[in-house]
Amino acid sequence: MEEELFPITQVQYTDPEGYGGYGPVELLLEGGTCRRVCFEGIKGNMML
Repeated sequence: MEEELFPITQVQYTDPEGYGGYGPVELLLEGGTCRRVCFEGIKGNMML
């Protein structure tokens, strides 16, 4: 059952620093499927 809850086996950040601060993120799922997620254009109301 746990494998159904956590199908992501690896997260790869595409920014040069490798921290995921910007740019697409690639998710490697169990079974070998790779999904690319791009958050460009999403705006938030983050306050520090």
